[in-house]
This record gives sequence, C-alpha cells and structure tokens, in this order.
Amino acid sequence: MPDQKEKHDADWASKDGTTGLFEPYRYRMELCAGLVASLKPALLLDLGCGTGFMAGLVKARLPRVRIDGVDFSPYALSMASSLDGKIEADIDSGDLPLSAGTYDCVLCTEFLEHLYEPAHALKEMARVLKPGGRAVITTPNYALLHNRAASLAGRLPQTMLNEQHIRFYTYSSLSALAESAGFRVEARYGARRRFSSVAALWPALLSEWVILLLEKGK
Repeated sequence: MPDQKEKHDADWASKDGTTGLFEPYRYRMELCAGLVASLKPALLLDLGCGTGFMAGLVKARLPRVRIDGVDFSPYALSMASSLDGKIEADIDSGDLPLSAGTYDCVLCTEFLEHLYEPAHALKEMARVLKPGGRAVITTPNYALLHNRAASLAGRLPQTMLNEQHIRFYTYSSLSALAESAGFRVEARYGARRRFSSVAALWPALLSEWVILLLEKGK
C-alpha cells in the first residue's frame, strides 16, 4: 500500500500540473496573486505550493520577488519552474526547515483543509514571518449557501465529497484559528467561479472560498 508521499506524488502526476487544471479557480487565484503583489514583498513563501501555478501568477505581477515553495510532493516541486527555492517538507510531521523571521509574506492557498495539524501550520507561518509580515490564506467555505442547502436536504456538501479534505472551515472558524496562532485578521475577501462580484456582498454566505489577509504581531 503506498505511503502518503507516494499517494500525493501519484495525485499530482495524474493531474499533470497543467494550466487547465486551475482554470475553474482562476478568479480566486488571480485575486490572491493581486493581493500578494499589492503588499510588495521581497521574499515570499508559498506553503503547499504544488506545481507553482500561484507563484507564477505572483511573478507575473511582481517579477523581482523571490519565491520559495514548500510541498510534500517531490513530483510537484520538480514541475514548479516559477519557484526560486524548493523545500520538500511535511508540515504535519514537524516544523518547517526555515529560520524564524525570514519572510515578508506567506501565501497558503487551498492547503489547510488537507492537514491534520492546521494550527501547527499557522504557528509555523507566523514563526517564519518577519514582525508585521502578512499571510494570505484560503480554504473552501463550508458555510457557503449551496453547502447549507445541501445539508438541509440531507446531502453531503460538495467540499466534503473530496476525500483529500479532512478539515472544514468557515470565515469565523478560520479567523479564530489564525488569531490563536498570533495573527490579526486584517481583511476578508470573497470569490466565486460564477457571478464573482456577488461574493463580495456577503462573503460568509456567498463566497466559495474563505480568503483572509493576516498580519503577524510586531
């Protein structure tokens, strides 16, 4: 039976890391890349970087930024040509092999829902950030109206049907987890695959993803 790393590698290999894989999520990814670029970091850590698609979107906006990526999958890292530094590590098994106070910004998109120890991951993000550094994090929004309707109808919400999702978040629960790790929630954003402008009206109910901008205490 394959171990977790082998399964993770096989999953990325089956997806092939192609641009088309990310197209359904482009609005959310473009929003996050633009948000990171607006912060103008000199040194960025992409935690759960996969094949580096998000890093490429950031580089397109901020060509001089150095981006280091962390992922569990050697295969994904081998495909991540947009990264300046590649770090193979399992955040569920221990600390990041990085010095404290190194990075201006941490990007962590669609990763925390896959972890057994998300609180530890957030504490590690805070540790490797400089005082006053920012983090941009996203997860699927379990409290999305569609998910609530599915639950009321006796069906499992779509996000729970993904066998790789082991944690489920709302804006309030993810904010509380981030605050317990030493962050302040600076802003909340919303995004949808269709009618994207609607998500900004009531993100907690209408956004497909929880999107938070965090600040580490000084």
